[in-house]
Amino acid sequence: MPRLTEILLVQPPVQHPALLTPAVLQAEAALRAEGRSPVLFHAGADFSVNYLMAVPVQAQLINRVRERLHKGQYHGLADDILQRAERYAERRDSVDPVPDPPEAWMAAVTSASCSDPLSFAQTIYRFDERLRLASVACFPTHLDRRGFSHPALDDESALVAYLEEPAQNPFLEYVRHWCRPPIAIEQCAAAVIIVSTAGQIAGALTMARSWKKRRPLLKLCICAVTERLQRSAEDLLGNMLQPADWEIYCIVQRAIKAIDGTGTNGAAGEADERTGNQQRGLQQIRSCLLQPEFLQDLPAPREDGGGSVIVWRHPQGKLASISRALFQAAKQGHWNHLVLSAQDDPSLVARLKGFADENPYIIHSWCRREKPLSKYSDAMDFYPVGNPSYGKTAPLPGQPMWQRLQDPVYLQACLARRSAKLVVQQRVSDDEREMATLGSRLVYCYLPPGQLPPGYLDEIIMMVEAGGTVGSQWLRYNLERAFLIGYAEENGIIVGNSSLKHPRQEYVAAVSAQCGIDLHDYLERGYTSVRPEYRSMGIGAKLLEGLTVRAEGYKVYSVIAEDNVATQKMAVRNRTRLVASFFSERTQKQIGIWIPEWMLPEGVPLPRQPDLQ
Repeated sequence: MPRLTEILLVQPPVQHPALLTPAVLQAEAALRAEGRSPVLFHAGADFSVNYLMAVPVQAQLINRVRERLHKGQYHGLADDILQRAERYAERRDSVDPVPDPPEAWMAAVTSASCSDPLSFAQTIYRFDERLRLASVACFPTHLDRRGFSHPALDDESALVAYLEEPAQNPFLEYVRHWCRPPIAIEQCAAAVIIVSTAGQIAGALTMARSWKKRRPLLKLCICAVTERLQRSAEDLLGNMLQPADWEIYCIVQRAIKAIDGTGTNGAAGEADERTGNQQRGLQQIRSCLLQPEFLQDLPAPREDGGGSVIVWRHPQGKLASISRALFQAAKQGHWNHLVLSAQDDPSLVARLKGFADENPYIIHSWCRREKPLSKYSDAMDFYPVGNPSYGKTAPLPGQPMWQRLQDPVYLQACLARRSAKLVVQQRVSDDEREMATLGSRLVYCYLPPGQLPPGYLDEIIMMVEAGGTVGSQWLRYNLERAFLIGYAEENGIIVGNSSLKHPRQEYVAAVSAQCGIDLHDYLERGYTSVRPEYRSMGIGAKLLEGLTVRAEGYKVYSVIAEDNVATQKMAVRNRTRLVASFFSERTQKQIGIWIPEWMLPEGVPLPRQPDLQ
């Protein structure tokens, strides 16, 4: 019987470098319950840090890109692959050095430690860049921090050929020269490699074959969470496979047979003190079906008052019901991460994407999951890049931090130290040197239209059009003749606006006749629009307040559609009350007339105020 400390329990590349999969944790717990003392080896983290970040490895990968580019092997491929290859080949210094101190870099990548948002985002971006470099150098192999993919691995013969192909298999060089398990293979009596996803089989088999060649008598086995992967491992290793002590093999197999292969989205399992901190982020991440029967069972807020990342999958039902559930989760401080796939209703997916663009404080992040490219590949998550457009308005500078961090594991690391709302507001500048917080440098201005800076009126018109709640026929006409225009800007970008306008007499007469109140001597307060990224900051309410106090003796009213709840809430916060309503034939909506309570006309009884809870 081997010494207890010589049982090596291995999580092969790649999966997530910051977390051990549930199967590995359950296997460890089961072995310890039987009196064994396995040593955990997160080979995915080791591959990420000790291999990808090594300066000689980076230089070698860049040289391989140059050689393949010289041979024309990238021509005819997707533009992004060719452009990346050309960019890597043109680098003069060959490598991008690891930032100092390297220990901090390793902690951020492998343990999801986020003490400083900017350095955390920079580190994760550099890490992803190494994965992109390795993917281009080993194309068509694709690596990211969540999985492995290759389009041609659809049968065992293709997989066998791939395992011995150094130009495409990055695990081969890693295992031969860079792999650093806590117990040397020459001193290890038994090794158990646990495969949780189809994409791990290439890395697991590469490790197993290399180790057995170095030490033929090593007792080694591969235990997979599915029978298909288990059969593949046993067939491909053949008589090289020796159970690492039959009792150990059986203990591990019993422990992981209930694991469903969901990787880092599955249950966390139990972890001892040495791995507890590493797994805390996984334990806080919740996975929920975005379907009617599950929408009532939202996770409760954490005991420390913070929120958890909720991974919502397979949306079904009406958008109104879905949005209410997501809103309640966000209200409780949770981070809503939406995973969309080709199996979901395309119409609902399109509406959810639009809803996410318009409501970044409700759907905080989302990705599109594509099915595996081959039998031995992982499904891949693709995240949006850049800022969603807001009509034709100027784009916001920088990039949302969540797009840099992307997956729930690193997002949960941020939530451990700051609220979901603050994480949404944080953006990495275009030069990557600054972490900006939206709303921290707002400037409010109130000017007649003739005094606006050049181009501002056009931008405000495009912003109102982007809001989509008013017609555009008289928009420019009314704004050019407005009494006062208020706008909020940050870093030279207009992020919100509203106005006090002199409505056309024909319009005022029609509205007065329909609502029963004479509004001819009033200013109309309207055309309020706030960019989605800046909503929930009180910008619209502050603009309305600023305009109202500058009305210079005029009374003010607002026209608000009954279904425009957000603007109604804004009006209530500004002590504005519903005084009348009517049905608009043009819009086919019920329309309300709202007036500040200190400007209410005498003798006009107030109708029942809307319930906006």
